[in-house]
Amino acid sequence: MDTNGLDDTDDLPSMPPPMVAPSMLQVTTLRLEHVAKILQCDRETACRRLAGGDLPGLKFGRSWIVPAAAFYQRINELAIEQAAERKVAGRPAPMLGSASDPPPRRRGRERFRPTGF
Repeated sequence: MDTNGLDDTDDLPSMPPPMVAPSMLQVTTLRLEHVAKILQCDRETACRRLAGGDLPGLKFGRSWIVPAAAFYQRINELAIEQAAERKVAGRPAPMLGSASDPPPRRRGRERFRPTGF
């Protein structure tokens, strides 16, 4: 007993151990820089996609934390959606190196070429 007459081992409700799913122990997260690198885009573009809700992520202060499993699942969903849209639109899959393809356009400004040369 302590000085106020209470026993240190009074019947306190025991707290059950925290429930943690086994899959939760292996959660990996991606930072904004990683997301941008995976998507091969600018950091600001990735930030806009996260802020707009196109990609899953959590905003903590000024930074974004993206659960890797949710990110890759969303990328798979987007790929399937876009493939279905292309299929409905009737656009055939591009053939690599097809003979019927027009030659690639020249980029930039057309240069002046005097006649006779």
